[in-house]
Amino acid sequence: MKIPTAAALLFACTLAAAQPFDGVVDSDASDAALDTQTALATAGSLLGDYDATANPTGTQTRPGLFGGSGNQPIPASADFTSTGAFASHPAGTLTVLPDFDAATIDFDALAIDLINGTPGATDLAVTLLYDSFHTVNPSFIYPGGIPLTLPLGQLASVSRAELTQTGPGLGALTPTATPDLYDFTAVVPASAALTVSIAPPGGEPVETDLDAIPLALPLTGQLERLSASNIRLTVTASPDPIVQTVPIDGLSLPAIPLELPTLGSDTASVALTLSPDALTFDAALSLTLVINATAPACSADLAPPAGVLNFFDISAYISLYNTADPAADLAAPFGTLNFFDVAAYIGLYNAGCP
Repeated sequence: MKIPTAAALLFACTLAAAQPFDGVVDSDASDAALDTQTALATAGSLLGDYDATANPTGTQTRPGLFGGSGNQPIPASADFTSTGAFASHPAGTLTVLPDFDAATIDFDALAIDLINGTPGATDLAVTLLYDSFHTVNPSFIYPGGIPLTLPLGQLASVSRAELTQTGPGLGALTPTATPDLYDFTAVVPASAALTVSIAPPGGEPVETDLDAIPLALPLTGQLERLSASNIRLTVTASPDPIVQTVPIDGLSLPAIPLELPTLGSDTASVALTLSPDALTFDAALSLTLVINATAPACSADLAPPAGVLNFFDISAYISLYNTADPAADLAAPFGTLNFFDVAAYIGLYNAGCP
C-alpha cells in the first residue's frame, strides 16, 4: 500500500476532536430515588378451608347471596400491588467528551447501577374482585363486584435497576461567570433493565426481568475544569416514568390462605388459588450524580516534548510504520500494517493529550 507522508498525516491530524475523559460516579456523593409500583394481575378462585375430615368446622364458600350447599369455588381475580420509595447511592462509568471551543459536550458508554447492592423492599397488598358469594362458619355475605384490599406486608422488592446508553448523547456547554465552570444540557438515549419480585404469602417469589426498556435521560448540570486532564461533573436527571407490562403464561401459584373480614370478630378462612396473567411495572426515577473524569494517557505522543502533539510525533509514527515496527500496528487485522492502522493513529492524535 502507499506509505503515508508526514504532510498527509499532518493534514488529517489537524482535524481536531473533543478530548475524551473517562468518568467514574462518586457513589458516596451521588443519590438515586426510585418510586415504584408493581402490579401482578391474576385470575383464579376462592375456596373455603372446610374439609369433612380434617376441618369439619371450617369455612364453606357458596355461590350467590343465599342458599346452595357444600364448599364450592368462587371465581375471583387478584391484583398484587407493591409500592415503595427508596434511595440508594448509584455507581457507574461513562465517557465525557467536552469541546470547550465548540461549546459542545457528548456522553458515551454510560452505564449506571441504580441499586448498587442495596435492593429495596416494598409493601405488598392484594385487591380481590370476585363473584357474589356467601360463607358458612361464619355466616356472611360478600356481594360481588366490590374490590377488597388486604395488606400483606413487605413481600416484594426491586433487586436490579440499571441504565445503559444506547445511542449518541449530545449536549451543549455554556460558560458561566466563574472561570473553568460551565453549565450543560444533554439528552442521552438509554435502556433500563430491572428485576422485580413479588412473593405471595405461602408461595415462591415471582421474579421477573424487565429488560431493554427504552427511555431518554435529560441531563443538566455543571462541569468544572480542574486541570487539563481532570474534570468534575454534577449531573441531575429526571426521565419520564418507566412503564413496562410483561405477560406471564404457564405459571400457577400455591394456594394462598386469607382471612376475610366480617362485621364481627370472626373471619372467614379461605384459600385463594391463582394463575398470573401479567406483571406491570411503573417507576419514577430521579438522579443526582457526581462524576470525576480523567483524560486517558496520550498514546499518540511518540516524540518529545512530552505532552505536546506536533509534527515530530507524526514523523515518529511514520518511521515506525515504514520499518514495520509492531508499535505501529494499532488496528485489526493485527500483524498487518495498512490504512486502518494509520486511521487509528489519526484518531489518537485528534483526541489530543491531557
